[in-house]
Amino acid sequence: MVDAAKGVEAQTIKLLEVCRLRNTPIITFINKMDREVRDPLEVLDEIESVLKIKCAPVTWPIGMGSAFRRVPPVNDECCVLHRVKQRLAGSGSVARSANDRLAQQCRKK
Repeated sequence: MVDAAKGVEAQTIKLLEVCRLRNTPIITFINKMDREVRDPLEVLDEIESVLKIKCAPVTWPIGMGSAFRRVPPVNDECCVLHRVKQRLAGSGSVARSANDRLAQQCRKK
């Protein structure tokens, strides 16, 4: 488990060494992607360089922090996005994004 804000920590490196000694399969998770954290590609690069393993993302978060929508299941061709309603100053309307348009297209399928 790698914290998206802190990156690869000392205990993760030690645990990985133990796994390698025991030939234990390794699956790495990046945690806390629903918060304001480092860029996911930066974290993946750190995992590859520090832990010396190749990364192949199985899921990818849609948005981060206040813009977080969800992490869709691997087998989804499409996903329904969570939307945080945000009032625009003075307009009274709800902000929409490209993710909202994507969700509408998926619902039509």
